[in-house]
Amino acid sequence: MPTATKRYAEFELKRTNETLGTNLVLGHSDSGYTIYCDESRTSEINCCMKYRDVISALTTMRSFFQYKDLKNQVFEKIQKDKQESCYLELINSATN
Repeated sequence: MPTATKRYAEFELKRTNETLGTNLVLGHSDSGYTIYCDESRTSEINCCMKYRDVISALTTMRSFFQYKDLKNQVFEKIQKDKQESCYLELINSATN
């Protein structure tokens, strides 16, 4: 693997680990790249990937985690809307 490519993969792995709070490890063999859950390399997340697939997987994992706050905001809005709807139904049923 060229040095620049290896450094970029390590950079993406480091960013993903920092964002997710994980200790993912990247391995390389003749069949391709493997992302492991930790340094023990006993549990694989994905294997036999090409370089671009590794970069894509790492950036996607990081993006999903970064958008967690957006998911929480949407969930809170849905819950608030449900509560308001139930409140209005109770008021309507009490006046009838």
